[in-house]
Amino acid sequence: MAKQWLINEIDEEKRDWISRQLSISPLLATVLLGRGVEEPVQAERFLEPQISHLNDPFLLPDIEPAVGRIWKAITDHEKIVVFGHDDIDGATSTTIMMEILRHLGASSDDYIPDRVTEGYGFRRGVLERFVHNGVSLLITVDSESSDFPGMLMAAEMGLDVIITDHHEIQGRLPKALAVINPKRGDSRYPFRNLAGVGVAYQLARALTGDSDFDFHRYLDLAALGTIADRVPLVDDNRVFSRLGEQQLRVSSRPGIVALRHLLAAEVSSQAINGPLRYGVSRDGKYSSAQLLQTGDAQQAEQIAEELLEESRRKQRETQVACESILARVQEEKLFQSKVIVIVDREVPVRSLGACASAIRRHYGHPAVAIGFKQGHMAGEGRAPIGFDVFAAFEYCADLFVQYGGHRGAGGFSMDPQNMNKFRQRIERFAEEISGWRFSHPYLRIDALVDPARIDGQYLTQLDRLVPFGQANNEPQFCVRKARIEIFAEPREDGSLGTVNAVAFQLAENRGVRSSIFEILASARVADVVYNLTRSQDGSPLVLVEDVKVD
Repeated sequence: MAKQWLINEIDEEKRDWISRQLSISPLLATVLLGRGVEEPVQAERFLEPQISHLNDPFLLPDIEPAVGRIWKAITDHEKIVVFGHDDIDGATSTTIMMEILRHLGASSDDYIPDRVTEGYGFRRGVLERFVHNGVSLLITVDSESSDFPGMLMAAEMGLDVIITDHHEIQGRLPKALAVINPKRGDSRYPFRNLAGVGVAYQLARALTGDSDFDFHRYLDLAALGTIADRVPLVDDNRVFSRLGEQQLRVSSRPGIVALRHLLAAEVSSQAINGPLRYGVSRDGKYSSAQLLQTGDAQQAEQIAEELLEESRRKQRETQVACESILARVQEEKLFQSKVIVIVDREVPVRSLGACASAIRRHYGHPAVAIGFKQGHMAGEGRAPIGFDVFAAFEYCADLFVQYGGHRGAGGFSMDPQNMNKFRQRIERFAEEISGWRFSHPYLRIDALVDPARIDGQYLTQLDRLVPFGQANNEPQFCVRKARIEIFAEPREDGSLGTVNAVAFQLAENRGVRSSIFEILASARVADVVYNLTRSQDGSPLVLVEDVKVD
């Protein structure tokens, strides 16, 4: 589907002012303005974030009773269990919580349920085992804001529960001793879009008070979880992602060291998250949380190798599932609905989110991919900016066994007999809500720039924006009527030709699209939208995102 090109309009006087004040290039100032960074002080904090820029953790709701209860448990030698979540955000949150508790002298252990076999939330048998083992306090990370039955079960068994989470609140709060969630309606915390790992990090800071504890040691984990959960990379999340990306390069954590060695590539959160993405090894013996927590270098290497092997296998499996799903959406013309809903018995439950994301990217519609798990339907929803997945699921709440999520993504389980009602209901939600209408997929362009004018110095300045993600997307540029040359054979660096004499490849983040190359190959002149990166010799390299020919 053809994409609209939307070019940011910026105040040139303000651009020049920021450029002079910070001694940065007008191009970098232009990109910052397109991200809503409009003051020199704001720009400086964005480009050079510090831990001191983080918001005060004691502004989080219920933080003081939580800190008091945890310290009581430490002082009284009570047993604590950190109840985690098996994605990267959950694994990193669990690791931070476990490490700070052990540093403070707590008797603690962790438990991460398998989403395929156990689903989400507390299970009676698991809680009974905790009680049998003498556990008196549970601290959840990245989960449980919507587990109302689970909280009642825990209370009946005499377990105190402290919830740390970042998912949307379903109108009321579960019956827990504390619910630390920046999305609570009564939260005084200035930034509501922390990932689960950000909430855990802030609780860890609150537990240490004004001590000299070095929190740089947790920034690698904070970056991994924050970037993996695709939260907006601004405010606190900018601190976690930027400083954490730097910490990843020097981290002495055995699991990170093993991944750096195994990947043998430039270290980044995106690269390291690859082996961690699916949570467990093929035989279920090892987990991402184990890799991040182990202090044994040899064990770390073994776990890293097994997780990487399983990740690659499941990535291939997911790619096949996404291609199949996209083909069905096209064949069955499901894109004619405002919300694309597709049911597929063959898609692995773990691939549903990726399939929904693929549909959203391709068609620009909200999408729900549904599979089957233990007699129930399991669904994952993803949506473009402006459509609230969590609100849509709330609208359908009576049809679900359980649901949760946030604005951009969510999941649910449902009795199959409710399938038709769900399809009708969520379509009605899309028709009724104000402030959202279907729009064609678009590319947000930061500036009109001839790639021939870009040199290494410009690229170095643009590097100050990394890491990229939601609300801080990789800058995209456009050149009008560019001269196109196609090489007879691809070069060693993978370049296929030149755009205004600068080598280009096709961008890989949305898959190789032969149609774009065909247009370039048949045109001497074209309008080109592109990203910038470095070639093997350090010179600028154009990654072509889209083209148009008059």
